[in-house]
Amino acid sequence: MNTRRKDPKIVKRILVPMDVPSEARAGLVFAARLARALESRLEGLFIEDQDLMSLAGLPFTRELSLTGGRPQRLDLERLERDFRAKAAAAERLLEQVARAENVPSSFRTARGKTELEITAAVEEGDLVAVGRALGAIVGLGAQGGAVRAASRRAAGSVLFIGHRPVARPASVEAVIAGTEPCEAALKLAERLAQALQVPLEVHVAAPTERQDLQDWVRARLAKPEAAHFHVADKAESLLAKLCGRPGRLVVAAAAALEHEEETIERLAGRIACPLLLVQPRPGSQPAAGRTAARPEDAA
Repeated sequence: MNTRRKDPKIVKRILVPMDVPSEARAGLVFAARLARALESRLEGLFIEDQDLMSLAGLPFTRELSLTGGRPQRLDLERLERDFRAKAAAAERLLEQVARAENVPSSFRTARGKTELEITAAVEEGDLVAVGRALGAIVGLGAQGGAVRAASRRAAGSVLFIGHRPVARPASVEAVIAGTEPCEAALKLAERLAQALQVPLEVHVAAPTERQDLQDWVRARLAKPEAAHFHVADKAESLLAKLCGRPGRLVVAAAAALEHEEETIERLAGRIACPLLLVQPRPGSQPAAGRTAARPEDAA
């Protein structure tokens, strides 16, 4: 009898900050399928940008069109109507995808500063879904705010959808450092490989191949015989290589990265396949050599 179903859920919720363009469906479908594989809930979040609304309330603010034409006053009432219409469209899209993929879902709106609202929404056990396949280039709008918020919030992990997600990846690639803070990523990778019925490839960042690291990994896998092991010198360079090609699902431990935020910013806009960047469980000791979070980042 398989007792792993009795374990607490590795991922409780996949949180999707929604910008609602037409191309968002592909990324949302992948997030829903991942939620189904993990027996998790899908939640859409639409944020009415408070900064934009504050600008609309000023008499001298003008709106410029990319297609030309005379500047128009940024009207607060029209902006609120636009927000309501976009939120309704986002909710309909989420309901359609969740129903088709048979996953529980919910939707809510919030008003405030995008990054702060996403930061406040992220809880322990969450994945925050971002990426081009959700309709926005990282660094702009709700998606850019989601990247910055999730990377600064130890409770939540980040799901970069990538710009070429596939319905069923050919493999799950785990990138870890063989230390306690990487255990959550390793177990999540195994869970996904089992649910998707694809091979599990485990890449351990280490300067040389060491039997003790392989033993550490095997001791934490439910089915170590099903995994294939590899050794890579640097997790950052390995991530760039793995994420540049479509057709796989990469699960990386944030603790394996020496400079997490810099790596996110460098890779985010060029990720072809989905990447899960997994934060360590509360109480785990930081990996040796990893850059500690700055106090101002936690503010």
